[in-house]
Amino acid sequence: MENYVVIKDSSLHIKAEPNTRETINYEGKKVVEEGYNVEYTVSNWLPKKLFENTYEKEEDSQDAGILAEEEELNKRLIKLEKFISKAERTNMSLYPKALLLAQFKLMHTYQDILNLRYYDSENIESTYGSLTLDVAMCLVMEGLYMKRFSWEDQTYLMRWKNSIYVHKGNSDSLEIWNPTMEDIFATDWELCTK
Repeated sequence: MENYVVIKDSSLHIKAEPNTRETINYEGKKVVEEGYNVEYTVSNWLPKKLFENTYEKEEDSQDAGILAEEEELNKRLIKLEKFISKAERTNMSLYPKALLLAQFKLMHTYQDILNLRYYDSENIESTYGSLTLDVAMCLVMEGLYMKRFSWEDQTYLMRWKNSIYVHKGNSDSLEIWNPTMEDIFATDWELCTK
């Protein structure tokens, strides 16, 4: 059996497999119907058309979800860009303008992450790294190891206690990380799998 999700609610997971069943129609003749055996809390059989209008394979759902999310984000980015453009022509104070620009930047970062998720789900080679320091630091704070694409093998950042350390090369030593300006503005941060 394969995993499926409800099209309109991908949090509901079921297992299903194609199957047929024989029934007797209103004329008393045997009819073979195509459908699916479904397992959720109980086993059930659903006609093919009903099943395919309600469920989709789980792996298809992830791609569709990412694409739908990105489409919605693009619409919001366009609206925000127009709003920022208007705000620049008005007497809006500096603080609200700064927040709008920060929101715009973060939404673009969100869009980049959605693209990376999509490339990963499709096994498409994407630009290696392509994360900014702000995203890298979020992941380091969650306990993951991050590195720059340009760094030598086995060199990565890690969080330990309340500091961020750099592990360099094959040594077991850790040094408190002092980022360079190049590190701060780099867009080649990537997850380190050690």
